[in-house]
Amino acid sequence: MDLLELAARCESASGADRELDAEIALACGWITFDLPGFGKRWQRGHGTVVRHHPDFSASLDAAMTLVPEGHDAQIFLYCGREGEGSAIVSATKAVNLPRVFAATPALALTAAALKALAQGATS
Repeated sequence: MDLLELAARCESASGADRELDAEIALACGWITFDLPGFGKRWQRGHGTVVRHHPDFSASLDAAMTLVPEGHDAQIFLYCGREGEGSAIVSATKAVNLPRVFAATPALALTAAALKALAQGATS
């Protein structure tokens, strides 16, 4: 799936989504394979083999791994008129990227990072 489509899904998600996280991992260079006797495993590049992909949509730490080098992320929390919380993330480099609104800070940061990656930055 396209990085911008994944970013849009993050923006419209109501909360953490493991299926979305898996699609983001695959789009960002993670691979999955079956390890005989151990089941499905994930790996990025020549990195450590792990049991699960990162929880980008649930964890700010995992989402930060997507932010391209040289970009800064600023997270602002916003409370809507009816008390519904949302997050605004702005990722910046030489120029400001569009602000991203999502239901949670992790989703907003993931969406912003994916948009930065789609514009040609590398993480």
